Amino acid sequence: MESRLITLSSDICQVYYVLTFSQKFCTPKNKEVKTLMTTRHEYIEKFKGKLDEWDADIDEFEASASKAKSDMKLELEDQITSLRLKRDIARLKLSEIKDASEEAWEDVKQGAEGAWGDLKDAIEKARSHF
Repeated sequence: MESRLITLSSDICQVYYVLTFSQKFCTPKNKEVKTLMTTRHEYIEKFKGKLDEWDADIDEFEASASKAKSDMKLELEDQITSLRLKRDIARLKLSEIKDASEEAWEDVKQGAEGAWGDLKDAIEKARSHF
């Protein structure tokens, strides 16, 4: 009898949740999933924003490189090519985060942070040259 009451109580909680779109009366696990999704969504949005910012930086570097003298121009173009490659790797990692399961996204995030750090360092280094 007690087991049936617990199951019934859980079912009512789930129905109540669906009807009210509130996690107030549901299990803590549901709240953890919501928090994880929010964090994941926020992380993706932050990553997109930084990529957009770095794209603009690369465009500025390219404009500066086009005005440089021949000998310097080749070096700057090589640096820009390297930046684009690092940016493309970071974009790939962002796609992996978007496609990752809930269980795997934290692991994928670590790889993305490595790519993000590489790109960030390269952008900062490039700023000193441009």
